[in-house]
Amino acid sequence: MKRWDDVPKWAASVGAMIEHGTEVKAICRKCRQSFKVDLNAICKIHGEGYSLIAKHPPCRVFECDGEVIFYYKHGVFRPMTR
Repeated sequence: MKRWDDVPKWAASVGAMIEHGTEVKAICRKCRQSFKVDLNAICKIHGEGYSLIAKHPPCRVFECDGEVIFYYKHGVFRPMTR
Protein backbone atom coordinates (compact mmCIF):
# COMPACT_ATOMS: atom_id res chain seq x y z
CA MET A 1 0.00 0.00 0.00
CA LYS A 2 1.26 3.47 -0.84
CA ARG A 3 2.32 5.69 2.05
CA TRP A 4 1.11 9.30 1.95
CA ASP A 5 4.68 10.61 2.35
CA ASP A 6 5.38 9.05 -1.06
CA VAL A 7 2.89 11.42 -2.70
CA PRO A 8 4.78 14.21 -4.54
CA LYS A 9 4.70 17.67 -2.87
CA TRP A 10 2.64 19.04 -5.79
CA ALA A 11 -0.07 16.44 -5.01
CA ALA A 12 -0.18 17.13 -1.26
CA SER A 13 -2.70 19.99 -1.49
CA VAL A 14 -5.53 21.05 -3.77
CA GLY A 15 -3.85 24.39 -4.51
CA ALA A 16 -0.58 22.73 -5.51
CA MET A 17 -2.41 20.27 -7.76
CA ILE A 18 -4.27 23.13 -9.48
CA GLU A 19 -0.99 24.99 -10.00
CA HIS A 20 0.66 21.84 -11.35
CA GLY A 21 -2.29 21.03 -13.65
CA THR A 22 -2.87 17.66 -12.03
CA GLU A 23 -5.77 15.52 -13.19
CA VAL A 24 -7.65 13.85 -10.32
CA LYS A 25 -10.37 11.21 -10.35
CA ALA A 26 -12.37 9.42 -7.69
CA ILE A 27 -13.41 5.77 -7.87
CA CYS A 28 -16.05 4.24 -5.61
CA ARG A 29 -14.84 1.21 -3.66
CA LYS A 30 -18.29 -0.39 -3.87
CA CYS A 31 -19.87 0.34 -7.27
CA ARG A 32 -16.54 1.10 -9.05
CA GLN A 33 -18.01 4.19 -10.78
CA SER A 34 -15.35 6.80 -11.54
CA PHE A 35 -15.73 10.58 -11.44
CA LYS A 36 -13.61 13.48 -12.64
CA VAL A 37 -12.73 15.67 -9.62
CA ASP A 38 -13.20 19.44 -9.87
CA LEU A 39 -10.22 20.75 -7.91
CA ASN A 40 -11.35 24.36 -8.28
CA ALA A 41 -14.69 23.57 -6.59
CA ILE A 42 -12.92 21.75 -3.74
CA CYS A 43 -10.53 24.69 -3.37
CA LYS A 44 -13.43 27.15 -3.08
CA ILE A 45 -15.07 25.04 -0.36
CA HIS A 46 -12.04 23.90 1.66
CA GLY A 47 -9.19 26.23 0.67
CA GLU A 48 -6.00 25.69 -1.32
CA GLY A 49 -4.19 23.94 1.54
CA TYR A 50 -6.80 21.16 1.74
CA SER A 51 -5.46 17.67 1.06
CA LEU A 52 -7.25 14.75 -0.59
CA ILE A 53 -4.76 12.27 0.89
CA ALA A 54 -6.54 9.56 2.90
CA LYS A 55 -9.96 11.24 2.37
CA HIS A 56 -12.82 8.90 1.46
CA PRO A 57 -16.06 10.86 0.94
CA PRO A 58 -19.33 9.12 0.05
CA CYS A 59 -20.04 8.00 -3.51
CA ARG A 60 -22.30 10.31 -5.57
CA VAL A 61 -24.19 7.48 -7.32
CA PHE A 62 -27.85 7.33 -6.30
CA GLU A 63 -28.43 4.69 -3.60
CA CYS A 64 -24.74 3.68 -3.43
CA ASP A 65 -23.44 3.76 0.12
CA GLY A 66 -19.80 3.28 -0.89
CA GLU A 67 -16.84 5.61 -0.38
CA VAL A 68 -14.44 6.90 -3.00
CA ILE A 69 -10.67 6.78 -3.25
CA PHE A 70 -8.94 9.73 -4.93
CA TYR A 71 -6.31 9.14 -7.63
CA TYR A 72 -3.86 11.69 -9.05
CA LYS A 73 -2.32 11.38 -12.50
CA HIS A 74 1.45 11.16 -12.69
CA GLY A 75 2.01 9.21 -15.89
CA VAL A 76 -0.61 6.75 -14.66
CA PHE A 77 -3.28 7.27 -12.01
CA ARG A 78 -1.95 6.64 -8.50
CA PRO A 79 -4.04 6.34 -5.31
CA MET A 80 -3.94 9.03 -2.65
CA THR A 81 -4.19 6.65 0.30
CA ARG A 82 -2.12 5.85 3.36
